[in-house]
Amino acid sequence: LTAALDSALHDRRIDLANLLLNSGAAIGTIDFADICSTMDAALMELYLRAGGDPGKENAFARALTDYKAKPLLGFYRGMRAEFPALDPQAALALQKAVSDRNLRWVSLLAWAGADPLLPVPHDLHDEWGSEDEMTTAATSACWIDDEKFLRALKLKPTKEQALDLCHDVAYRPSIAKLEMFVRSCGDLNSGERQSCKALEDMVGQHKWRYEWRRPNPDEDVQRLRCMEFLLDRGARWNPADVEIRYVRQALGTQDA
Repeated sequence: LTAALDSALHDRRIDLANLLLNSGAAIGTIDFADICSTMDAALMELYLRAGGDPGKENAFARALTDYKAKPLLGFYRGMRAEFPALDPQAALALQKAVSDRNLRWVSLLAWAGADPLLPVPHDLHDEWGSEDEMTTAATSACWIDDEKFLRALKLKPTKEQALDLCHDVAYRPSIAKLEMFVRSCGDLNSGERQSCKALEDMVGQHKWRYEWRRPNPDEDVQRLRCMEFLLDRGARWNPADVEIRYVRQALGTQDA
């Protein structure tokens, strides 16, 4: 029955598919990405209403990534309220589009409603784990030198999310990126030490310099400008005691 159902769906025979489903055919073994390849919204809706899982093996995310088709975006916009399992898949596809530096598809997915702040796996073939093991489209965009990717996401972060994003920007310092988040942050300092994590990371990045890595004066200048930007907006540097010795070592390598 399952093989017959698969054939009926690929032939776009909704009448036969309904008959087979009513006769006990199992839809769970059919890859939703294959159904999406037909671009037939009625078939895709039938799959969901029959109990199919669009997130199995990240099927819908794979379809959005592989086909980059507007009919899939329209289907997502129309069905996401009724089938919230589509949302994590769209967020994963958005993160992949950012990683692939496909600005057009990033913009379209964001327009369709894909959440750039939802934690997702790092890759389409990775498993879903805890938030600490995952990333977001916004975080990936912070690592790209071109600010257009962050702007395309139309971010509206909470204060906590904005602080985390400033922290992400610290790895690719940019005043233009920081300006997108500092207003949402309010107070840039957090934690028991009331210190700015982004500022701590910018200062502490010197400790990651190894012999095989060539110094980049342009990056150093940009980092210093970003540090001044944060300090002017009330950021405080109050690192853990163990970090201070690394900073001393870094200062010892700098020209007077």
